[in-house]
Amino acid sequence: MARLSIQKVHVGEKDTNCYVIACAETKEAVVIDPGGDAPKILSQLDGLNVKWIAFTHAHPGHTGAKDEVKSATHGTTAMHLADATTYLKSAERYLLSTDTLPFGQFALEVLITPGHTPGGLSYRVGNHVFTGDTLLAGKIGRVDLPGSSPQQMLLSLHGQLLTLPDNTVVYPGHGPKGGPELYAQDRSYMDTVIPILNTATTTTAAKTQIVARYSGDTWAGAGYLDLMIGFYFQNCKTH
Repeated sequence: MARLSIQKVHVGEKDTNCYVIACAETKEAVVIDPGGDAPKILSQLDGLNVKWIAFTHAHPGHTGAKDEVKSATHGTTAMHLADATTYLKSAERYLLSTDTLPFGQFALEVLITPGHTPGGLSYRVGNHVFTGDTLLAGKIGRVDLPGSSPQQMLLSLHGQLLTLPDNTVVYPGHGPKGGPELYAQDRSYMDTVIPILNTATTTTAAKTQIVARYSGDTWAGAGYLDLMIGFYFQNCKTH
């Protein structure tokens, strides 16, 4: 059975997590989010054949070493067209939900997860998912930046990332990875909040119940909660 290697490299002023994912047998690899410090990233690529340079989103902290890594490795650059357009970036491949990025005996499955940015992507291989700034360890990414959308974030979380298997390990764009225990906490949040949204008769009642349940929790902060509740009541409420 082929063995998957995952190496995290801390890069740039934002301490972005860049990931080098490789097939140990064939030495073919993918670099995710080379956000800066190109020499540091390239030092992790000795003996590897980089097939893809993939981006979860196009913020500068995640794309800063794009050109240097491309020049050194000749890997194919890939991102979503919406982010390329919004942030004036370019790639050789613009990804869709049906795409996969093969390397060695593995392939990254492309998940469309906008919210933090309009063209946010996540990548999944086995029980590993690389989520950029959409889902962090025990919290979500910011949705108060230009181009972000709390509504899209809700759909990405509820329709994509938090429906993955229980043994999922989350590799975020910043901070520590989230093992199955933290992923279970994230899923538990949604499993609790969605029934509240469905049973509450008003947005005010829903907010009161959620805040009481998760007082001070990152999930319920920064104005995201008001927007999420309003959007859910308008578009997703089952009864």
